[in-house]
Amino acid sequence: MKKTEDNIDDIFVTSVIFMECSNDEVVAECYRKIEWLLNNTHFHDSSLINIMPELDFHHIQYPRYKKSIEMRRNIDGEF
Repeated sequence: MKKTEDNIDDIFVTSVIFMECSNDEVVAECYRKIEWLLNNTHFHDSSLINIMPELDFHHIQYPRYKKSIEMRRNIDGEF
């Protein structure tokens, strides 16, 4: 998926879901895309947390994503 301002939400949701796959290369690319969103768009740290209730509602497990949020909090502080 090409990274543009028009599809940042799609990139984010897709990256969060695919972050849980067993392919390490895909997981690494998902991390890179989320970092790109945070560093190069109007995407905010709060969006990282805001998706969690939606994932829970749909019974989507996201342990790697949760761990990445915890690591980000440890590095950047609370958000």
